[in-house]
Amino acid sequence: MARFAQSIKGVWFILKTLPVFIVRQTPYRNADLILTGLSPEGFLTIHARGVLKITSPFHAMVALGSWSDFTINETKKKAYLEKANLIKFAPLPDQEGLIASIVMQVILQILLLDENADMAASMYPRLVGVRNGMQSALSTYTTFLLQYLDVQGVPMIVDYCVQCQSKLKIVGLNPQLGGFICQNCQAKVSSHLLPAEALVLMRKLKTIPFGEPVNNSTLKLLLPLIHQHFNFHLDVQLEGFKTIETLIQ
Repeated sequence: MARFAQSIKGVWFILKTLPVFIVRQTPYRNADLILTGLSPEGFLTIHARGVLKITSPFHAMVALGSWSDFTINETKKKAYLEKANLIKFAPLPDQEGLIASIVMQVILQILLLDENADMAASMYPRLVGVRNGMQSALSTYTTFLLQYLDVQGVPMIVDYCVQCQSKLKIVGLNPQLGGFICQNCQAKVSSHLLPAEALVLMRKLKTIPFGEPVNNSTLKLLLPLIHQHFNFHLDVQLEGFKTIETLIQ
């Protein structure tokens, strides 16, 4: 990251270069965009002048989900885009890339739930990991969801039964209670019964690196339950969850 200060006609500004993910675009005037980007410094609001013009060289750099090095002219009131160099474009919809594109859009929606939080800067390296792991989009997406829930303080409990804390005879999962249910508690509380391979995969997904391939047929059993947990414990309803579930059926 590079930065230096300059003064023109007595007005000081900071010129800095840093990597930015574009998470939101808002049209402004005739050909401008107000961009929301996630950087190592947290969320930034950037005024990109003239980027909607046909002659603008920055179309790819400011697309939703793109990851670019931005040179920003920052005054006391606003930050303006001066230059941009593409690091990686948003995933393109070809074969598996369609799921990757939808997954990336949902992750951007999730990031915007906490736009002003102090932890925003800590989410940047996670997003870098997500973007570099899009060759296995579903497993990367699921790992991101589980890590995000951990950061928010509402983790899915996968080490023991959430009802009695037993580590033995785990047979299912209850999204509202927040995790695994054992055989003894199954009669007392409802849960979604899961095959052994799905329970093993749920534990694995909490710790695997972004991009590690997994059995997608097993993953399809888990994703709707993780979505339910997310919606219930964070009190949100993201339409993108239903889109992903429909795509993987």
